[in-house]
Amino acid sequence: MSDNTIDANPTKEFFIHMLTKDIGLVRAIVDLVDNSWDGALRAAQGEMFSDLSIEVNTSADQFSITDNCGGIPFQIAKDYAFRFGRPVDMQRTDHSVGQFGVGMKRSLFKMGKFFQITSCSKDCQFVIEIDVDKWVKKSKWEFEFLTVKKHTKKPRNVEYGTTVTAQ
Repeated sequence: MSDNTIDANPTKEFFIHMLTKDIGLVRAIVDLVDNSWDGALRAAQGEMFSDLSIEVNTSADQFSITDNCGGIPFQIAKDYAFRFGRPVDMQRTDHSVGQFGVGMKRSLFKMGKFFQITSCSKDCQFVIEIDVDKWVKKSKWEFEFLTVKKHTKKPRNVEYGTTVTAQ
């Protein structure tokens, strides 16, 4: 950066505050249910939804949502799902509520200081864990996969789906 350049990047604290200040917890939960619904739309591909489910659990110190709606494919997780904003070349899901690419992240930051996403799709299983306080201190705006297991056939005793837990 030259002497004539002004750093106008937001701080992560400011970004999180602005992203979550006008959303309540119920709306945050609805946004996550919407994501599961989008997965159900992709998984059903015009068929019936009879074998698909979305389960929401809450307690005083933890929230979770679990679905069997197809999981998050690796490339979507890597290139889109955890980005702040929708890339212009990202294909939209028909009848989806999501438009801007911030709903899931907004909901997760609203729900607490720690979140974990576990997903199994046709191409991989992965886990992402984010301790928000630690993430805020890092200079880069990146999340890291805790584990990734790519596969070419369905693992035994595993449904394609996603679980989101926040504390």
